[in-house]
Amino acid sequence: MKAINEFLFDIWSDKKKEIHKQTRRKIVKQGYIYWTSIGQNIGCEVYGKGDRFLRPVLVLKCFKIKNEPFFIGVALSSKTKGKSGAAFYKFVDSKGSEQIALLSQLRAFDNKRVKSDFSAKIKNDDFEKLKSKIKALF
Repeated sequence: MKAINEFLFDIWSDKKKEIHKQTRRKIVKQGYIYWTSIGQNIGCEVYGKGDRFLRPVLVLKCFKIKNEPFFIGVALSSKTKGKSGAAFYKFVDSKGSEQIALLSQLRAFDNKRVKSDFSAKIKNDDFEKLKSKIKALF
């Protein structure tokens, strides 16, 4: 019998193939939070939940290469208790929900992975503080 993680990897692999075949990409904006299919990942990498492997992701910067839109984003969590230090940034989003940016999970995302219109936004002053904290990691 397969371990649960192997089973989830198989399901994610099929879902990822479906996402790859999509031709439509959502338009995203810097500073906005979107539900994004980030997948079933390895070790300490955060993973998405549910049948679409979703997690909220904050868009930090948008790009296009060869007319293919993608963005640098950071995965978020609403479980903020016990999370502090250089790898985390806590803020309250535009809907009043406390969020924590998981700075160690910073990465590129193709816009095909975005599964919702924006769910909330980060305040401008928090966005600037977050960017400064990311720069301090390097």
